[in-house]
Amino acid sequence: MTLKFIFILACLCTALASYPHRSTKRDWRWLIYGLSFTAAADYFLIIRDWHLPGVAIFIFAHACYIMRGLETQPGRKLNPAWLAAPFAAVLVGMFLHSLLFLAALYALLFLANIITWVLAAKKTRQPKHIVMLTGLILFAACDINVLLFNLPGHLNISPPLITFHLIWVFYLPAQVLICISGLNTIPPKPSHYFKNH
Repeated sequence: MTLKFIFILACLCTALASYPHRSTKRDWRWLIYGLSFTAAADYFLIIRDWHLPGVAIFIFAHACYIMRGLETQPGRKLNPAWLAAPFAAVLVGMFLHSLLFLAALYALLFLANIITWVLAAKKTRQPKHIVMLTGLILFAACDINVLLFNLPGHLNISPPLITFHLIWVFYLPAQVLICISGLNTIPPKPSHYFKNH
């Protein structure tokens, strides 16, 4: 489990190091915010095995990715105050100590996240947006296996072991794709030297 968490931290560090090759500053910042929340959530889920704060923090990761996806249009900027809505909902879930409430909110934001990036990829057709969407689809496949792994426990039956392995088969590549989705895929203009030679 520790190696898997180190892998997640490596994705965050790689994204931080990609600043010189970023698309835009705001795009890069939302990506870093999302990956930072992901690393924090995985700390609670992987290292501490504490689901309530883990799911709560993951909600903010998806909120950041939604903000990032909505800002794919040139010149469009959104007020970060929109994050107050999921923050308030998370506080309610934490106060009620309700994992079910937080899981439902998480699923709702994840769905909104995927829809946002489907529209972004369809509108811009930029490879980096398709990469991000692919990463989110793999992420969703991971969460489906998380559900399939945990649900049998509530029914007093043993979960199929394959679902545990599939969680990581989908999750690790998903984080890699999300990490590299911030790279600028527009080739640089030829230099003056090459224009004249």
